[in-house]
This record gives sequence, C-alpha cells and structure tokens, in this order.
Amino acid sequence: MPTQVTLHDRIAAENVLQWPDAGETPLSLVIGKTAEFEAGAEGLALGYLSAAIKRCSSLHIHCEFAFPRDDNDFCGTLLSTMFGYALLRACATAVFRDSPEIGATELRKFAGRSYDAKRGVIGLGDRVGILAFDPKRSIPRVFDTHSNVIATDLPLPSQFASGLHRILSGMGLGRIASQSTLPTLTDFIYETFANTLQHGRPHDARVARHSTRGISVTKIVFNAAQLGRRDISVEMREFLTRIAEMEKTDKDRLLACISVMDMGEGIQNTLPAESAEERPEDRLRRAFQLRQTRKSVSSVEKGMGLLKVVEAAFRLRTRLQVTSAGYRLVKDFSLGEDKMPTMDGAVLSTLPQQFIAGTCVDLFVPVLFTDVDQRVLAL
Repeated sequence: MPTQVTLHDRIAAENVLQWPDAGETPLSLVIGKTAEFEAGAEGLALGYLSAAIKRCSSLHIHCEFAFPRDDNDFCGTLLSTMFGYALLRACATAVFRDSPEIGATELRKFAGRSYDAKRGVIGLGDRVGILAFDPKRSIPRVFDTHSNVIATDLPLPSQFASGLHRILSGMGLGRIASQSTLPTLTDFIYETFANTLQHGRPHDARVARHSTRGISVTKIVFNAAQLGRRDISVEMREFLTRIAEMEKTDKDRLLACISVMDMGEGIQNTLPAESAEERPEDRLRRAFQLRQTRKSVSSVEKGMGLLKVVEAAFRLRTRLQVTSAGYRLVKDFSLGEDKMPTMDGAVLSTLPQQFIAGTCVDLFVPVLFTDVDQRVLAL
C-alpha cells in the first residue's frame, strides 16, 4: 500500500514532523489549493522529501485543483515553492482535478518555462524563492549579470547584494535591505548559499539528479491584537508576541524569514570528525565555531563561512534555526542575552528517521521601526 501525505491549509514545522515514514513503499502527496508552509517549515519538508526519494519506490502528486492556466495560477499554489519544484522534478505521476491525463511531463515543462522567464525567482507576493537546481541551473540567473549565459560558478557578493535588494524591496521589505542591514544579510545568504553549492549536493544518485537548492523569503505582517486569532503554530505565536512587545506601537509589524536550504547530506556529515568518538550532534555544534571548515585548503577565508551566519544572527538580533540531516539546532538571539556571537546555549533536538537528509538555515528577522544600528531595544 502507498504511504500518503496530505497537505492542506497552513503547514507548520510541527505538522511536517508528523509526516509518516514511507520506507520503501510508494509515496503519494495530496496537495490542496490553499496549502502553504508556515515560515521555517519548508526546509524541514525538503529534507523529508530528500530522504523519501532515496528510499521510497516511487513518488506521486495528486493536486486537488485544476492544472494551472497561467503563471499567476501556478504561483498561487504550493508547487511554486522550493519544496514544490523538488517534488515535481522527482515525481513519477502528477494528477490534477480537471486534467488527470496531463501528467508529470507537462507539469515540468510548465514549471520550467515559469522558472526561466523569471530568471530563477519563483512565487509572488509575501512568499518568494530564488531557486537553483542541479545539474543544469546551479546558479539562479537573477544573480548573474550575463543574462544569456548559464552560470556555474558562485557570483560575487556584490551581485548577490544587487539581486537581494531588488527582491526584498519588491516584497515591501526595503527596511532590511537598507545600507545598515543589507551587508549583514548578504554575508548570511552568500555564505549559506555557497555552502549549498559546495557541500549541499546529495551523494545518492537518485536524489542528486533532482537536487534542488536555494533561498526562500517569507514576509509576515502581524498585529499583536490579532495574534490570538491567527492560524499559526504555538511556537510562532509566542515568538511574534514577544517581538510585538519590543515596540509599543499600533502599527502592523513585519517579520522576514530568510531560509537557505538544500537536499544534501547535512552539515555534520560533511565536516571531518575530530576523533572517532565525536558524535554527529557535537560535530554540528562545532561547525559554527571559528576555524571549522568544509572548504578546500585553497579557500581564502577558510573556516569563516558558518561563523558569519552566527555573526549575522547576533548582529541583527534574530532567531537562528538550523535543521541538518536528523537534527534541529535553535539559538534565539532576539532575547538580547548574548554578549558574543556564539552558539553557546543553542537548543538541540533529534528528529525522526524520515528526516535524515537535507539542510536548512532559517533566519527570522524582525523589521523594526527603530534603526538596527541604535541597538536600543532588547532585540
């Protein structure tokens, strides 16, 4: 019997963790028209998919809506996400409510045209992704100044900054794309995306040919008085409530969740062990320390990549969340209790066996009315 996962309405991380282990059976994903990921949940879902592709006998999509007529139709569904693209690339069959005969091939063609037309930027409105898929599109064209050339090398940080500024400003997140914050965000995104390119490609051949990596940005607009009535997870509601209390204003508040994810082997599995006794979870913690590296000896700033991630989270006073091949590591710098950018005190949890692949680094960035450089608030 096939294993079925149903995706309806808002999908939080706690919902994804309940998805069953398909083992070696066929896996069928039933997708509703209103299905969407809560901020911070998509990377976990992508890791689940990576592990499933490696083990399950086949993958199938059943959409409870019509085949998209145009790009707006497509971008309004869960298919136009990092997870959705990885799913449609790997599926054996795809069935829609009105067109069961169209199938996976036509869906892939449609999604590919949409991807190319937008130079690797997917989604719209409050949810935008910047997508790379291996081996043909390893660098999204939005970061490449040569529009007619498919880039294979990591672009310069300045190209990242330019592309990010356009995307964030277009989402109404210009405050975190300001001169005071954009360099810090660029460091975070550049280093984590570089890690997906250099270390985030799956070793298993079945997964590698569908390897999907990239950057996802979710904008959350919220009002403190309405949080109790919103359909969000308890964890997210508690975080947003605390953020709302940091500025006493009647205005709506903004939060940007910036996620960088891949379908690879996980941070701890690509960092050499210091000893035979070192546990994987200890290796994951160590990866965020100074002079710990997975890069070649020729790297100019050897060992600085993941430390820059921690420095960015500390600098912006954000919540940093890392899922890595079976583990989840959370450090909340927004509490304002840290004097130095370290992962000391980070909370580590072990995930079920169906999440033994993939990496996602989530940065929850509150968009404050007070300039981040003033550092007046405990944020």
